[in-house]
Amino acid sequence: MNTAFLLVGSNIDPVLNTQKAITLLGERVQIEKTSRTWEIPSFGSPGPNFINFAVQITTSLSSSELKDKVISQIEVSLKRVRSSDKNAPRTIDIDIILFNGELFDPNIWSRPYSILPMADLAPDLIHPDSGLRLHEIAQEIERSGMVKLYIDHFR
Repeated sequence: MNTAFLLVGSNIDPVLNTQKAITLLGERVQIEKTSRTWEIPSFGSPGPNFINFAVQITTSLSSSELKDKVISQIEVSLKRVRSSDKNAPRTIDIDIILFNGELFDPNIWSRPYSILPMADLAPDLIHPDSGLRLHEIAQEIERSGMVKLYIDHFR
């Protein structure tokens, strides 16, 4: 079995769409844990705040099969529209962050919407340059006041 950490977010009807996404994920893979849920300002493009959380899953699928057979299908079913602006508002966004310990998204270190949820599930992940643990970076972001903990509707 493979272990993956996924980041899930939405800023179009976010509570409904993230709830649907977690339900659809649970029908296709084994959900082991979910992070707390965060409300985070839109990144890279104007728009409403995002709701973000991370999920630890186990699956027999490879990373490419997970992307093609699960993630892409869920995004299509929830009417994700892709445009030239990759930061545009969206109904759902699901990204593989870690797969069997391999970091798929090195941008995790620079984006609060990745750092905060992932710090709940992989707090001891170490930044390759600074040597800081993910939970230490998350604590700094929390203290900044630019983000807030949302309702924990997935725990």
